[in-house]
Amino acid sequence: MFKRHHYHADLVATQLLVRRELLRQLLLFDEANLAPLLAGEALVMEPLRQLEAATRATAAAVFFTNYRLLGSAVYQLLRWSHEELQAGPGAEAHLRAARANIRLLRLEEAGYPDPFKVQLTQCLALVGTPPQVPVVGAVVQGLLRLPFPTKYAFEEDPLAELRQAAAPPPPAAESAPPLLLSAEFFIDDEPWANPQVLEPAAMYAVRGLLTPNYWPAGYDRLLLGPVSTTDSSLYSLELAEVRSSPVATTYPVSGRVAFKFPQHRPEDAYAIKLLAYYENPAKERLPVPLIGYHQLLARVLSPDAAYFPTGFSALNRVALDIVTTLQSLPRLAKQELADFTKLLRGILNYQGVCLQQGIYKAQDNVSEQAFRDQLIQHLGGLTYLGEHVVKEAEVAGGRVEISFQGLVAELKVEKTISDRGKLLAKYGPQATTYASANTKQLSILCVLDLTKKTRPPAPPQNSVLLITPTLHGFEETEPAYPCRQVLVVLEGNTQKPSAYSRAGKAPRSPKTSSTDDE
Repeated sequence: MFKRHHYHADLVATQLLVRRELLRQLLLFDEANLAPLLAGEALVMEPLRQLEAATRATAAAVFFTNYRLLGSAVYQLLRWSHEELQAGPGAEAHLRAARANIRLLRLEEAGYPDPFKVQLTQCLALVGTPPQVPVVGAVVQGLLRLPFPTKYAFEEDPLAELRQAAAPPPPAAESAPPLLLSAEFFIDDEPWANPQVLEPAAMYAVRGLLTPNYWPAGYDRLLLGPVSTTDSSLYSLELAEVRSSPVATTYPVSGRVAFKFPQHRPEDAYAIKLLAYYENPAKERLPVPLIGYHQLLARVLSPDAAYFPTGFSALNRVALDIVTTLQSLPRLAKQELADFTKLLRGILNYQGVCLQQGIYKAQDNVSEQAFRDQLIQHLGGLTYLGEHVVKEAEVAGGRVEISFQGLVAELKVEKTISDRGKLLAKYGPQATTYASANTKQLSILCVLDLTKKTRPPAPPQNSVLLITPTLHGFEETEPAYPCRQVLVVLEGNTQKPSAYSRAGKAPRSPKTSSTDDE
């Protein structure tokens, strides 16, 4: 018997949605931070299962079964990589599952174009067989280059109309196409998928845009609610209901979110996803899968908490701001950031001590060697640095002043330049060169400013700057492994506080009391 095929707009649209979502996730691939990709697994796998179910018992079934097996293999491979980085006990099980899904693929039966089959086979070969170790980044790049075929014609029964005429009316209506709801949510114009840094006990406005593929008949409201592994008593998320409209294709939604308490660990993030369902006047609910930016990733940090204690509350906040910014730096190893944070804490502690205790007060001729020895002596007394601080290591043919676990702190004494931008231009490239030679993305430049002080020094937090160095070959673009540098300026050659008052006074008459000198 011959078979007849027809175009099915909803199934074609679902394929395109899956392809866009998978491409969006893979473009954000960061092997050091796979949690956002793994959190979006359902956005790809659920529509694939719907496509497989919709074509079951037809020749197109194997087409989508292969896609579902491929998707499952990809996410199992990502979970394996994530568990490997976290030293998780279940890493090998995920790798075995990925390879098992690949073995079940039936590429020859699905009718894929030959170029696609060849490229897919080459890509999956990178997963390898035991005892080979998969190259996850190469697999992802291979998938991004794949031209995934789209199926436009779907099989139907050519005698369906005759059978329908001869048969009694069906007891139930024909099944509707799968429901889908595209969502974009923002806090302060930042997508939810970008990790937000929020303060506890503060109310934040939420806005969003919802686009359903169609509004099911008989349902007049669309409701959204949060779901998370985070205890619901720690946060409050409220979104207004959406009412159906005969003319609207997209629906704005607004709400608010608040977190009651700060986190104990700043490197962790809360993840809150949304569930959506339609509701009819009888309070019956119909779930609908969400795709797009519908998961809130947030770090809830208190500006008063000493996550990175320096011994000075204002400098604690500076350290928090810097480390929070660096946590989003692509491909930055967690251990490098942890070691960098310790070294930065120690130097900021010394910065605060110098200014508060006037260690370099009225000194205009301190050698770099003396400055280095005094700073090393201070850092060596800190329990989290101690013996691991190295003096004058040889790197790239030059001598580094201080290093800690391969991270560089270049020290300079400056007697003529006080402008922070000019200090960076003069000394910053040297510290960056040492860091690059040690394959590090982060570096510190610490300058003792011995210029003449005719005005009072600024609060020390103003002399801590996070900058992006300019690198050879990447003057107009940022490399895949970008660099950052922190400038810390220590104020030396300061005067007695009363001296700054005298500097602005007019000459006094002989009758002025000598008590004015106090």
